[in-house]
Amino acid sequence: MRRLPGWCTAMGVACLTASVLAGEITWVKSFDEAVKTARKDHRPIMVFFSRPGCGLCRHVEATTLPDRAVADVLGKVVCVKLNIDDNRELMLQLARPKGGFTLPLITLTDANKAHLGFTAGPVKPAQLVEQLKAAIQKLGPQLTPAQINQIDKQYAQALEHIEAGRPDQALPTLRRIANLGGVDPRVEAARKKHAELVARADDQLKLARDKIEANDYAPAATLLCELHNDYPGTQAARTAKALLLKLERNPKAARAIEQAAIQRAARRALDEAQELEQHNKPKSALRAYKRLVQRYPDAQATKAATERIDALQKLLAEREQRAPDAYAKARLHALLNVARSLAANGKNDDAIAYYNKVIQAAPDSPEAAQARAAVAELKKR
Repeated sequence: MRRLPGWCTAMGVACLTASVLAGEITWVKSFDEAVKTARKDHRPIMVFFSRPGCGLCRHVEATTLPDRAVADVLGKVVCVKLNIDDNRELMLQLARPKGGFTLPLITLTDANKAHLGFTAGPVKPAQLVEQLKAAIQKLGPQLTPAQINQIDKQYAQALEHIEAGRPDQALPTLRRIANLGGVDPRVEAARKKHAELVARADDQLKLARDKIEANDYAPAATLLCELHNDYPGTQAARTAKALLLKLERNPKAARAIEQAAIQRAARRALDEAQELEQHNKPKSALRAYKRLVQRYPDAQATKAATERIDALQKLLAEREQRAPDAYAKARLHALLNVARSLAANGKNDDAIAYYNKVIQAAPDSPEAAQARAAVAELKKR
């Protein structure tokens, strides 16, 4: 076999190296700088933990990191190299290793230190590329100020619905925010709250199953009806619906289901009426309470509705009694304003005529006293 000249071999190795390696990596000087850059550019952070004298660390730096496929993805990542002995607390916070680990330690995080990936020891280029791409995908798209403002409002409304016992109105909102993806703190908060509601539904389903096994159908029916209506889109709600259909074949259970549905509908009607009252709509609330009493006379919520009907009717009657007085007061002030305007424009006779109207309408009122003083002043001019 004919051997190639030395210069040809050297050139071939150089060409091969150039086709595989992509050059030096841009490292920022500190983790704080990495956080600032990541937040500004909306990029994940790769932290390369090593220590002086670590052979595996130098090997990964010389072979894996400069690989062209790796370097292409690293261009979308903020890279920082840290001595693990000087940054052990940060390493434990970011990597969360379980037990021992091998250097180098590569952790992937975002500007808020959310965990996006982790690898320890010698890592092959393909494996690191996969980790980096997964981190970029987890980071998700950058939210605009308008999106952030909308998310904040929607999340606050969802919390209000949960506080008011309306998880059915909170779940779709939380799910919509969570589906935006990424590790933005707002999205993470919505995802966590959604998971809490799902767990609550699972616990309620377990309790309902226990009641069914004990042939205690009334509380079981109540729990299942609440699950089916209050936790839409969850597996627990779908299971609850299937169990309700199955229980309807049992006459005793069917009656319990019917009563549970009535009680739930009455409670929801009571909530809606109370919400109208909280928004200072007493007439609408009164009508809602009356509808509740008419539709669900035997429901537990009917007692509370009846009490609110009496209170609102009394309130509205008092307002109607005060209404003429308020109207008369407003008319006196309007006459005074017209008289003052005429006097300011030098039309004293017209102004006196309007002041006299105030005096004639309510001779003993404070407004009449003001009108008399104004007339006396005008007559001096």
